[in-house]
Amino acid sequence: MDDFNFIREIWKSDQAVPAAAAPARRPTVVNSGRKLRRQQLRGALSLLLTGAWIIIMGLLMRDILHAALTWTGLALVVLVCWIQSFLHFRTYKKLRSIDDTSKPAVHLSQWKNYYAFRKAQVRWNLPVYFVLLNTAMALYLVEILSGRPLKNILFFLLLYVGWMLFAYFYIGKKNLQKEETRISAIINDLESIEHQWQEE
Repeated sequence: MDDFNFIREIWKSDQAVPAAAAPARRPTVVNSGRKLRRQQLRGALSLLLTGAWIIIMGLLMRDILHAALTWTGLALVVLVCWIQSFLHFRTYKKLRSIDDTSKPAVHLSQWKNYYAFRKAQVRWNLPVYFVLLNTAMALYLVEILSGRPLKNILFFLLLYVGWMLFAYFYIGKKNLQKEETRISAIINDLESIEHQWQEE
């Protein structure tokens, strides 16, 4: 408790907390914050590489793909991947800006601001991403599926639409729910610390 009182006095005096004197943070805050940052960075890098891979594949298939719609679709897929990658990097940067050594009230405020930012981002980003990606795929598939037997086209479209709906409504929602649970746990933990700090 002496360490806690020492840190509390530093916070009250508006001095910076020495790194060596900073109290051990709760595992929820440390682990969940690390997982959220890792998830955003991994998403950003994978989407960046996916866009580059699509460009390479398109160039390798330039003798097969002739329609302007196909190339428009490929270009749009790359653009969507790279825009999403940029958004992931931006979210990662926002997470990195949260200062774990700041006062409890400031730290809590930073996480609440991030939570509001993330909820607003997800509200518009997911539907736009879903629509743009599937529009791009539709343009790309016009040439790819032309001349194929109707039953093969229908079978492929059934699989594709089924997978996209499953990915959007199940996998996407489940991942967002896990992310929201982590952020809520961090905020609840910090509120508990802030409440304890005010009572001491």
